[in-house]
Amino acid sequence: MPSTPAAAWVAQNTTVNTYYKLIYPEMNSFFLLMMNITYVSFCILFFALQHIPEIIYTSITKRVFNPYAFKNLLDFLIFVLFMINIWITYYVNLNGTWKERLHLKNEYRMNVFLTNYSTGHPQRETWLLIFCSISLWIRVVFLLRYNEYLGKITGVLEKMAYDLVIYFVFFLIEILFFTFIAE
Repeated sequence: MPSTPAAAWVAQNTTVNTYYKLIYPEMNSFFLLMMNITYVSFCILFFALQHIPEIIYTSITKRVFNPYAFKNLLDFLIFVLFMINIWITYYVNLNGTWKERLHLKNEYRMNVFLTNYSTGHPQRETWLLIFCSISLWIRVVFLLRYNEYLGKITGVLEKMAYDLVIYFVFFLIEILFFTFIAE
């Protein structure tokens, strides 16, 4: 029994039904992937929540808390980017179906999500996810830079980067050389 009017129309039309059966696994995996990204986004919101104990600690020890430090601003940026991702997923793409999740089937939620995702601005959402991952990589580099256990890891990485660039240039020359010989 189809769960939506669109599903009923698909069940009646054989060409569309065949195509839908072929494309359904990809649609379902994309929907589950996007929902998993949203669930991970909730965990990443803890970057901003870690400042509450830090503020309490600095007030107890009478130290100065600098809210405009790079780490604090970066954590705020990460919080805002992932909060926007959660808002777009639940408010725009799922369009209220998350409230009735227990009463709606996952297939219906997937159809609503993919319809709203494809008719909206998927490029903007892609760029948002790119900015989210870039901000997390900046946070990782920032954490590695000031980690005293690893030593001066930035100095090691800078020396390795020069050797890797030289190796990459020689690799490209070799690829081009063998490409021209193969012609």
